[in-house]
Formats: sequence, structure tokens, C-alpha cells
Amino acid sequence: VSPSSTVEGTMVTFNATSSDEDGSVVEYEWESSRDGVFGDVQNLTSSNLSTGYHQITFRVIDNDNLWSVQSFAHLYINSIPVANITSITPQIAYKNNLTSTTATFSGSVSDSDGNITHYFWNSSKDETLGTAGNFTYNLTNLQVGNHTIYFQGRDNFTTWSPAVTTWLLVKAYPNATIDSISPQFVNETKVVSMFGSGSDEDGNTTEYRWFSDLDGLIGDLNNISI
Repeated sequence: VSPSSTVEGTMVTFNATSSDEDGSVVEYEWESSRDGVFGDVQNLTSSNLSTGYHQITFRVIDNDNLWSVQSFAHLYINSIPVANITSITPQIAYKNNLTSTTATFSGSVSDSDGNITHYFWNSSKDETLGTAGNFTYNLTNLQVGNHTIYFQGRDNFTTWSPAVTTWLLVKAYPNATIDSISPQFVNETKVVSMFGSGSDEDGNTTEYRWFSDLDGLIGDLNNISI
């Protein structure tokens, strides 16, 4: 029986030999302790056996209608884990390099005949994100744009689940910087020059606002003199 340990859906080959000293072999029988009789030829392949431990028996019958003694083998078929992405919150996320925010990733993996030992989250844009079922990720480390998010788990038989996918859209708030204010100490009749700049990781800066806690809005250009 080859392979003798595998995962569900894999083709397993069953080979046997038979002989009859005073006649000929006319029938064959392969039987699983879990699935019953599954073959009636000497050699066969199958990918339809159920998951779990199987005791495999093979026997033949001769032209005198006499059955042989059974021959035994063992086979283990592992269940493939099933992954599920519960949520990504928020799924449309905004980051800002000066005040970074986070996204929470939640997923689960089930395995009918074992337990889950590894988790893996991956982004189409930034590769590995995490190795836990649930975690929080700093958006500063993600590129802006549309991400395809992949999630899968591995069981104690080292079998990975098929990857499941969802999406994450990362946008960016613009960043504003006061470059200088000159002079910073001045009489009320003097001119004060203010220089500022803005940047936007996923677009362009189109407007500017200067505010004073005493006077409110005082300018709408990146550089002003008042």
C-alpha cells in the first residue's frame, strides 16, 4: 500500500500477489476496516477512501470456491484542514505616517481528526503579515492600495489547508508639517512668515489650512505672511 500515510484525495496504490497450488485464483477482494469492500482486482488505485486509520485486508478465492487467509496492511488518511477568515477590521483602512492606525485580522481553522499547530497570513503586496489566528497589525507597515489577503492553517500531520482569500484596501491620510514660523516672538504690527508642507502617500495635496487657537483660520496656502 503506497503511500501508507497521506491526505484525503491523494491517489493510493494497492498491489498484491496471489497463487493457488492446486488450481487458479478467480476472485480478489480488498476491504477497509472503515469503508468496507472497495476493490475486486489484484492491483488497483483509489482516492476515495475516508479519512482516518484503515486496516486493509486482501484475500482471494480459487476455482474450488475456497478463500485464502487474509493479508493485512495499514493506511492512514489525514483530513485536510479548512480555513476561514472571520473578519478584517476595518477592511477599508486609513493610515497616517504621523499617527499610525491598526487593522485587526481574525481567522479560524478546523481539522476533523487533529489539531491546528500553525497559522499563516499573507498579503499580495507585502507578503507575510502574521502567524497567529488573530492579531493586530500596524498599518504603517503596509503599502497603500488593494491587497489580496491569504490565510491558511497547518495541522499536526503537517498538512496545510487550502488558502482562503479576502481583500483589504489601504488608503492614507495626508501628512501636514510646519516647516518654520519666523519670527516666533514679534510685536503685533510686524509681519510673520509661516512655511508649511504637505504630503500624501496615495494622492496629491490640494488644499492647505493654517489655524490659530486665538484667531481661527488665518491662511489657505502652504506658505503665508501675515
